[in-house]
Amino acid sequence: MSGKHVEKSELPEQIERIAQVVGAVHAEIDNTFEENKTNLFVHMYADSLVIAQKNLIEGCARKLVERMLEVQYQVLLDSRFIKVKAKASEEYILMPTLSRVLVKRGPYYGMICSEVQQSIDNIFSNFSLVGGSAIVEMNKALEGLPMGTCIDASLITEARIERERLIDITDKSGSFERGSKFVKPLNRFDFLRSALSPIKNGAADIKDWVEQLIGSSGNDEHFRNKITPWVDAVRGACQSICRTH
Repeated sequence: MSGKHVEKSELPEQIERIAQVVGAVHAEIDNTFEENKTNLFVHMYADSLVIAQKNLIEGCARKLVERMLEVQYQVLLDSRFIKVKAKASEEYILMPTLSRVLVKRGPYYGMICSEVQQSIDNIFSNFSLVGGSAIVEMNKALEGLPMGTCIDASLITEARIERERLIDITDKSGSFERGSKFVKPLNRFDFLRSALSPIKNGAADIKDWVEQLIGSSGNDEHFRNKITPWVDAVRGACQSICRTH
């Protein structure tokens, strides 16, 4: 899970965002995988959260897709009041956390050498070596995409993702890509927020709600470009997702 909209945040806000994402992911893993969670390995890789499957888990691909769709939406909700300093002034604007997810199979390795300590004050070293070509390929595959969850084409059948939930990804020239598909969340995923919105004087329609988020961000162009394709896709208002670079 890649959170790519933290570059405008100062360190305390970045830590808050990361803590929200990590907490949400751990909660979903605990609820979904239960005793099988020991067959997963979760760690940070640069500004991305990586979930690697160590041992076989039945239905793992579908579980990861569905859970990450929920996490992604929940993080957006929970982070909508995080403030960052505006570019052109000393004022603060609201900037929710947008994330991108890709579920893919590939080579992965990990080695951890650590000393059990609570603070770096009394520790000399803490090494971890985790990675593999799959992480590099996934990072490249997410470049230029908006907020959303994607699945590698080779896993669609295994994950039993319904065809009507899949959206093609195109490059800048408009040509369809064959590597990954954008996945829409299940129907009524926004039901609770939209049902409670009138009580809270908010927008019931998700498109109107996203426009409110954009307005709260000071009409930040980067934020708009990353969230608008997502909301159009989940509403069924677009036929493809365009990669910007």
